[in-house]
Amino acid sequence: MTPDGSSISVLCVDDDTAMVDLTAVALERAVEELSVTTATSARAGLRLIEETTFDCIVSDYDMPEIDGLEFLQRIRSERPRFPFILFTGHGSERIASEAIGAGVTDYMQKGAEPDQYRVLAQRIRNAVEQDRSHHEAIESESRAGTILAVSPDAIIGSVRGECVYANPAAVKLLALEDEAAIRGREISEFLQHGGETAESGRSTRGATAPILERERRSVTTSEGDSVPAEVTSRQFTWDGADGVVTIVRDISRHVERERELDYRESLIESFFETSPDGILVTDEEKGILLTNEKFADLWGVPDSVIQGVSDESPLEYAVTRVEDPETFVRNVEKQYERPDEPQRNEIHLNDGTVLDQYSSTIRNEHGALEYVWFYRDVTDLKPPE
Repeated sequence: MTPDGSSISVLCVDDDTAMVDLTAVALERAVEELSVTTATSARAGLRLIEETTFDCIVSDYDMPEIDGLEFLQRIRSERPRFPFILFTGHGSERIASEAIGAGVTDYMQKGAEPDQYRVLAQRIRNAVEQDRSHHEAIESESRAGTILAVSPDAIIGSVRGECVYANPAAVKLLALEDEAAIRGREISEFLQHGGETAESGRSTRGATAPILERERRSVTTSEGDSVPAEVTSRQFTWDGADGVVTIVRDISRHVERERELDYRESLIESFFETSPDGILVTDEEKGILLTNEKFADLWGVPDSVIQGVSDESPLEYAVTRVEDPETFVRNVEKQYERPDEPQRNEIHLNDGTVLDQYSSTIRNEHGALEYVWFYRDVTDLKPPE
């Protein structure tokens, strides 16, 4: 059987009816996966090829109208690599030379040896396996080429530091005219040294495993612009020479987004600490997520309560500070029961401080509810009783 267990369809052409039938039977007996169709002329064979798919042709040489060589030439004009074996009883150096010149896959002379059909069957199988491997390699190369061509990442191949390949994304990122503009140039022209290493490791496929590294680096375009990028490099072999395939991902938007987030975080932190309001953020279990100093000052909350290391919960502590604990607890529970409805209340502390409280909810990046409480000291704004 072939390595993948598939059958092999063979067209056997010979003007000798008895010989072609004998050959077909002998081949199918010799190798189980062979399925042989016969034709008694090259012209009949050409018609069958138009109607049926074959994996290999076995043809006699000496046939009327169209001999084996002309038959081969007609096949080669359409299919340059199609497996074609000349199996002839009129062997000569001239015929063999002409057949080789015409691109015959194999040449075998008929004889009286008892195992000639086993040998022929094996040659058919070898020729078909090689042809299939060739087509698989072409398909694989074509598929890889398509992937490289449509990849949004820039991909550069280099050997001994010199660029030998760049995909369309690399041409665009580096502001090149075309792929030819990068060939022969040092890859160091485009990749600045240094940067934060994100990942480094080795494949586990043996002692000569390729090194895989990922790091943030700046890429310099042909116009001198610097582009932040994530660069992944891996060793490979190119025509026997050590090379490196470099994948460059433009992270300009990511870096800009990081800057925006850093700015927003800085802005929020500044607001949080300079706000005249005491701010408290709690989770759905009433645990403290975040507070500012103003909140701790207004309520006099110990660090142990804020940090969650006290036996007393934040709510339990707050109850001890207010004049009307029952109303205070009821209003807190109301906010938790109706998270979509903001609440506004006035709170009187035991020390005479009057707080204007506003509360609402937000959802964090994971979709969980967080409760935000603002407390403003309005004691001086209240008329004396």
